[in-house]
Amino acid sequence: MPTPTSTHGIALAQLKKLLAQSTTFRNAVGGTEAGVNNHVHFGRQTGTPPRPFALIELESGEGVAFSFGAGNQIVAEGSLLVRFERDAVLTDPDPYHEAVDWFGNVVDDVNALAAHGDATTAFDLTHLPLLTAAIRRVGENDRSTWHSLGRFFAAETLWTWGDA
Repeated sequence: MPTPTSTHGIALAQLKKLLAQSTTFRNAVGGTEAGVNNHVHFGRQTGTPPRPFALIELESGEGVAFSFGAGNQIVAEGSLLVRFERDAVLTDPDPYHEAVDWFGNVVDDVNALAAHGDATTAFDLTHLPLLTAAIRRVGENDRSTWHSLGRFFAAETLWTWGDA
């Protein structure tokens, strides 16, 4: 991937780096940050990627004016939508609750890493000023697709970022 230069391109790259640093996500894909790179994609993924995976999309990119007048400064902000898929854990007595827990743990990891502000650590290189996180639409794929696609759960997470 080329080095991003726009504010919104950098935000995408930073969120990918944060997902790679998530202990929950990293452990599910083999335990290495390099392994995460095969499981996190931008935009549209063709084919059937190995699960678990995350698909990151720029939901919106905006600019907010401060100082209203001749000295306006536009500050970037936006939202990033992440679609997750994860195989169902059929040995768990409640696979839905287990999946919600897993998605929630990934979100918690990313939120904790993004809040880290120590400039002497690698986390400062991935600083993404997150404002909100919303998990939505957690569900299992349709039973009619289990034979061809396997059983899995999917979720969407919407992160907003910017200078508060």
